[in-house]
Amino acid sequence: MNYIEVGTWYYFNKNMNVYTAYKFNMLDKDDAAITGAAADDQFAVGIVYQF
Repeated sequence: MNYIEVGTWYYFNKNMNVYTAYKFNMLDKDDAAITGAAADDQFAVGIVYQF
């Protein structure tokens, strides 16, 4: 895979934090069709609670 990912975390307290990330896919659509991989960029947001 050929991509660049940028992300950040925010810590509310010692048990709870949130994160966000954006993945810039550097793969060409022609190459993606050959390998079966997705050629789209991706955005993710999450919440983590640790007991």
